[in-house]
Parts: sequence; structure tokens; C-alpha cells
Amino acid sequence: MDIGEQCVLGGEAYVSLKAYDPDGHRILGLKPRGILRDQAMSDFFFESDEPELADLSIEEFLERWPVGTYEFETITEDGEDQDGDAEFTHNIPAGPVITSPEDGNEVSLGSLVVTWEAITMTTSYYPPQVLVNIVGYQVIVTREDPLRVLSMDLPADATSAVIPGEWLEAGTDYELEVIAVEESDNQTISLHFFEVADE
Repeated sequence: MDIGEQCVLGGEAYVSLKAYDPDGHRILGLKPRGILRDQAMSDFFFESDEPELADLSIEEFLERWPVGTYEFETITEDGEDQDGDAEFTHNIPAGPVITSPEDGNEVSLGSLVVTWEAITMTTSYYPPQVLVNIVGYQVIVTREDPLRVLSMDLPADATSAVIPGEWLEAGTDYELEVIAVEESDNQTISLHFFEVADE
């Protein structure tokens, strides 16, 4: 299991971006140059490194990323200031327990029903566990070569999803992710692999 931080930003086209932690320390500064400065930016996504828990515990990670309001400041290409913020919590949901298909199993060609157990608590890796409010699930199935990805957003009461048989290919390996999304947008991913049997 690993852990990391992701951030997605959007807004009017800007030529400067800064981000601050809850203590007011700047944690990001971005200024496009050259042709990118002339074009300006309107969206930005970053993902931190994702070390294994054996190398960085959840306690150490959350000490780096304190609870609170993270501030964002941009300057548009017209010189106007834009401000925004995001609340970060330590409510990390437990990973969904995928009950079907079993990890590493071979499945028959045809429609595949993916099932998992509903999540009601935070992760056991960061005790004490407390109740958590799940607002939805995501199911992502990936074939690597050639790359093909199926992604579904599902409601909070979902515990299954159907992968259409016409989307699957005989004799092919797939990666399956089931993601629990908590109300503050914290997410936990459970990962399985399966193979579709030859016809």
C-alpha cells in the first residue's frame, strides 16, 4: 500500500500560481515562461510521489500534510488576482474489499460483475477508526497493451458494477481498481488483477 497527494486546479487563464499550507507557508510556485507564458494556463494537476507505507507511514505523511485550509493564488494574463482554497482532512477511507473477481483469477469471456463491500470506516492503518461518509465509488478497468481504460463513477450505495462483455477480450490481462471517495475527496484505491480466458 502507498500514499500520496493529488491536486487539480482550474480557473481563468493565469500566468502565476502559488499555493500555501494552513500555516501560510508557500508550498508551490509556478510561473510559465516563453510561449507558455504567452499562451497562459487555465488548468493544473499535480501528484506527489507515492511511497510505500513501509517507507513512509500514514502518521508521517499526515504530519507533513496538516488538516486545514490550503490557499491558492493566481494572477491572470490581464493582471487580475484570483484566490481559492481547499479543505484537507485526515478522514482516509478504508480500501474497498473486492469480493469478485478474486485477485489473479481467470474469468470467462462475457459480462463481468465486479463486487465489493461497502465502506463505513476510516482506514485501519491510521487508528482509531471512525465512521466515514462515502459519497461515491469509482471502478476503473485497464488493459495495458494497447492501452484501453473503462472508468465508471457510481453512487455511495453501490457495491457492484457490470463490465460489458463486448469491452473485454479473450486471453487478455486486466487491472481492476475500486476507489472509495470520502466527502472531503480523500480516496482509497483497492487493486486486483484478472485475466479473461481464451475462447
